Amino acid sequence: MKEDLITRASEMGVVVEGGVIRFEPRIVRTQEFLEVSATLTYIGLDGESQGLALEEGTMGFTLCQVPVVLHRGGPVGIVVTRSHETAHVDGKSVV
Repeated sequence: MKEDLITRASEMGVVVEGGVIRFEPRIVRTQEFLEVSATLTYIGLDGESQGLALEEGTMGFTLCQVPVVLHRGGPVGIVVTRSHETAHVDGKSVV
C-alpha cells in the first residue's frame, strides 16, 4: 500500500527528497487533467469536508491534507494561498 501511494504521488509530479517537496509536473500524464470543471472534495485540517472548484485543464489532489491544483497551461511557478493571502514562489521547491 505504501509503495502505491509513493508511486501515485510521483505520477502527480510530487517528489520528496531530504525533507523538501518539489513539484515536477512535466511527468504528469495529460489525461490526468480535467476536460470539464469539477469539485475536489477533501477533509480539511479542521476535520470538516471541504470543496474546491477545479476548472477545465486543471487537476487536484491533496498532499498532507493540503489541496494542490496543477494547471496544464500558464506561466511556470508556484502560487501558495494561505488564509486569504497569496504568494508567488519562484523555482520548483517550497520548504
